[in-house]
Amino acid sequence: MKLQVVIKDNIPEISGDVDNITQLVWNLLQNVITHSESKTIELTVEALAANLGVKVTVSDDGVGIEPEILPRIFERGVSGKKGGSGIGLAICRDIAKQHGGGISIKSVSGTGTKVTVILRGIEG
Repeated sequence: MKLQVVIKDNIPEISGDVDNITQLVWNLLQNVITHSESKTIELTVEALAANLGVKVTVSDDGVGIEPEILPRIFERGVSGKKGGSGIGLAICRDIAKQHGGGISIKSVSGTGTKVTVILRGIEG
């Protein structure tokens, strides 16, 4: 498995708990490794327009998420893999909300998944 990291220029500071934000990114990467059968993971960090925050995107070219699970994927206990805890993405959603942002997911079965997290920036 290959990890590509893309960090765009002029990333603003964001307010928040470093440990929680690290946990969020770790959970997203671990989810791809555990569930996707992906050959490539791309982690992208970029500024939002007018430096109002940061967008973190994790995308893969794996098996995707089953369409019947996708609408509930951020709920605790919902997992795309038998025996999965279904807690990782729920934690990501909670951390994103705690940091004034949100999380969304797009997935096509057999093609891959893209998770986008928005975190707010420090007002200057």
